[in-house]
Amino acid sequence: MKNGNFALVGLSGVGKSRLISSIQNDMEFQALSASNLIKAEKEADTDHDDLKNHDIKDNQRLLIDGFNRAKTNNNQDITVLDGHTVIETPNGLIEISSNVFKEIDIKHFIFLVEDPEIILERRIKDSSRKRSVTSLTKLVEYQRRALEVTTEIALELRTPVTVITSDNVLTLRRILSGN
Repeated sequence: MKNGNFALVGLSGVGKSRLISSIQNDMEFQALSASNLIKAEKEADTDHDDLKNHDIKDNQRLLIDGFNRAKTNNNQDITVLDGHTVIETPNGLIEISSNVFKEIDIKHFIFLVEDPEIILERRIKDSSRKRSVTSLTKLVEYQRRALEVTTEIALELRTPVTVITSDNVLTLRRILSGN
């Protein structure tokens, strides 16, 4: 089995959490959610969707600290971070610095893509979250930009990036297991 930290990234609503859940019974790994790590480090009753309204740089420092704390308290060889390389805010996209991924030592980026119509439908139906329900045109643009940013970060860090869809469970297992 491969050791290391992996980042499963993509837009909010693309299905990252669902994909991680689908393989957790078959593989041993630590699954961490970037937003949950940030909230835990804030030690406040911060709503998941309100994080985008806070200072993004502060949030990313909290993410690094929370990730390192979670790794220290767990003995799994593989950690999968459910996160983002861009954050959607009311004022547009904010790109996450490559330094964040460098500091948490990401060994491989897995970018999850989905038909923007499906992402939009999921966002509309998900009453448990206050995700932005943007236009289909914006989602196409945001997903394209998120992939570009992920690729730029991966190139800078000399780290592989693999693009998958939510039905590529076998590809995800292969990447995590090193086969």
